[in-house]
Amino acid sequence: MLASLTVACGTQEGSPTVSAEFDSRHNDEQPALSGDGRFLAFVSNRNGNRGILLYDLKQRQLVDLPRLNRGDAIAESPSLSYTGRYIVYVTSASGLSINC
Repeated sequence: MLASLTVACGTQEGSPTVSAEFDSRHNDEQPALSGDGRFLAFVSNRNGNRGILLYDLKQRQLVDLPRLNRGDAIAESPSLSYTGRYIVYVTSASGLSINC
């Protein structure tokens, strides 16, 4: 089952850190840049789980995305609004079986 979700983004303390240079030992893929060029969303295994991360290129830090990356769902294919305030992505529930 696939669904499309929209999430408003905000910053909070406790975000995972990323150096100014992205480390190639992580699997970072599916990048999306906001229209104003400030935010970069991507799928990564950087936190030990595969999920969507949002990086503020101006502040050089990750933006906290509470409740976006859940352990029971797979989030991928991020797309950002012009200012990066909204993320649209595709999610699918893991382990869910649908019979039609």
